[in-house]
Order: sequence, then C-alpha cells, then structure tokens
Amino acid sequence: MIDISKVRKWTVRFSSFPVLETLPFPEIIVEETEPADYRMPQCDPAHIPPEIGAQITVTLSGRGVFSVGSKQYDCLPGTAFCYRHCDPNVSYHTAPNCMWRFLWVNFYGIASERLIAEINHNFGYFFPLGRNNQLEQCLLDYQRYANSSLRLSPWDGANVVLDMIKMLLAGDGDGSRISPGAKLVNEVKEACRKSFGEPLTGESLARKIGVSREHLSKTFHQETGIQLRDYLFDQRLNEALSLLLKSNLSCKEIASICHYGSYSAFFRTFRKVYGVSPDEFRKGKKQAPSISADEADS
Repeated sequence: MIDISKVRKWTVRFSSFPVLETLPFPEIIVEETEPADYRMPQCDPAHIPPEIGAQITVTLSGRGVFSVGSKQYDCLPGTAFCYRHCDPNVSYHTAPNCMWRFLWVNFYGIASERLIAEINHNFGYFFPLGRNNQLEQCLLDYQRYANSSLRLSPWDGANVVLDMIKMLLAGDGDGSRISPGAKLVNEVKEACRKSFGEPLTGESLARKIGVSREHLSKTFHQETGIQLRDYLFDQRLNEALSLLLKSNLSCKEIASICHYGSYSAFFRTFRKVYGVSPDEFRKGKKQAPSISADEADS
C-alpha cells in the first residue's frame, strides 16, 4: 500500500454546495513524488469498483510511463495525460530506476467523466505541452492553499475545470518536447478546421499535409490511440450536429453539405450514434454531448 503522507508534498481540496450533476467540478489537486515501484492501478482493474470522475496528470520531473491498451507514452517534464477513472484500458507507473514527480487534479461527477471521455475520443489521452506550460503553472499556483479546502460555487468550480481543459488542449509551452508525430496530429486537426464542408478522406488529408496516407494513418493512431477514419467520421458528424443546433437549414441540406451522399445515410448514422433522428433531435431540442472544445468557446 502507498503511504500517502510520504509521497504527497501538498494537497488542496474543493467543496461545493449545492452540487450540480450537470456541471464538472474539481475535487483535489496534489503534488506527488513516487519511487520506481509505483504503479496504478495496484490490482486487476476488473477488481476495482467503478468510480465516477476523471483525472489530469502533469509531469514535473523524473519519468513515468502512461499506457492506453498496448500503447505506451513517456511521461517526461512538460507532458500531461487525462483519463476517466473507470477506463479499464489505462494504467501508469514510474519508469524503471527513476523517480517520478507530478501534479494531478481529480474532477468528480458524471459531467466531468463525460467531458474527459469526449476529449479522449476526439483529441486522445496524451498531450505534449512543453516545459513551464500554462497548465503546470496554474496547478502550482494552488500551492498557496496547501493542505486546505476551498469552497467554490458550482459555476466557479465548472470554470476551474474548463480553464484547465483549455490549457491542456492549447499546448502552450515552449514546444521543446513536441514530437514530429504530435505536430502531424496538430496539422490534421488544423486541416479539418479549415476544410469545413469538404469531403475529407485519409487520402485527401494526406495530400493537403504532404505525406503518404499510410504514414498519416499510422502516426495519427500511434499518437492519439484513435483511428484516423474514426476521427474523420466524428468530425463530419460534429459538423452536422453544429448545423442542426445553429442553423435553419433542412436536414436534407445538412446531409448534403456534410457529404453523407443521401439523407437516408445521414439519418441512419445520426440515429445510431444519438438514439434519435436528426428531425427528432431538432424538434425535441434534445441535449447532446458537447461538440468540441472550440464549439464550447463560441
């Protein structure tokens, strides 16, 4: 068992009243140093009761290893990862013959879990931010409240979580640790943003960026844990969802703009993912998952 008093340098807890299930909320921020035998989870994930919530971890010094299934990432200074507590594919540990010093922040509640699930699905689990990145500095600033509890309103707590997520996705460090693969992933995401309404495929995207389709698909999957075709599928569906929410275009027009080939194809895809037809969604004003970090800012 881990002796918490020996590995945790400082802790800040958060509380709120009332607790609103529809808003994400921070639970705890910790600075921790772990030896070479540290591993999470400490037993078979199948034997751990499901826990609602999520976590972001930022490496300060030393080295850890973060795993999603068979994919492993080096947790070096200036990198971060996020995951849902109930994700059975996630594990992490201190690298052999190393110490690992890191900051972590827990978010509790179903809203936090859904938010991180969408980030994992759309952006991946691992983020090279660069040394002295904004997220690291934000978490370190809480050291002034070490070993105390902060009481926040539900809205202030949600803003704390969302600000941290924006810093995680911004990658605003000095870039010294950003790999060529991570840069290629950023190029893919930027090309998708600039090509709204185009029928993007792996082939056309590779031509835009100037690499082979095979290299692009392989690198994207290695860096994010997501197949490129699945990412493009989600982007196209998100475009359609955005138009349903923000425009007066008919569902058939949206199907055409988003290159579904026919309304029936759009209908089947939308219903399979969201459980209702596009028309039912619009008429019923049914709440759907967040479109993306960019949409949330608009």
